[in-house]
Amino acid sequence: MSESGHVFVPDEIKISSNEGIVSWKPERFTKFSGWKHESPASPVPKEVPVRVDLCSYDGNEVNCFEVKIPKEFTSERKAIRVLQQLYTYMKLGVFDRVWLVGPYDWLKQLWEGAPEIFFGELGKVGILGYEYSKRKFEVVKDAEKLNVKKREYITIEEV
Repeated sequence: MSESGHVFVPDEIKISSNEGIVSWKPERFTKFSGWKHESPASPVPKEVPVRVDLCSYDGNEVNCFEVKIPKEFTSERKAIRVLQQLYTYMKLGVFDRVWLVGPYDWLKQLWEGAPEIFFGELGKVGILGYEYSKRKFEVVKDAEKLNVKKREYITIEEV
């Protein structure tokens, strides 16, 4: 885990039933590690690293979870930045589903009060609320399955 709280997953891990993890590649992670996507803002085609707050894999689907707090929606500019971030994750073609995660009451109010902000493709984003007092997650809006173009898997080799 990096200082920023991002979790990096290696491309390859070698494990031993006696010793546990023996080695992994790449050995060092940098700020340039992570899934990459082509940046449309750049006149020169280049790949830009993408890191998500949380990612899960259940054997069939890879889900991306982006955790936000109400403070990140206090202005139109900030809200647009969050929506652009979610849209970028959707367009990577790596994730089966993309979720916006935050306080349940706030997300429910956001969804019921302004569902139009999740227009077009953003309508496929799921909304997952967390109720701190009850210590549970609740789906406000289910995520729709996306078109996965490529899949990057971790290779686990037993030695």
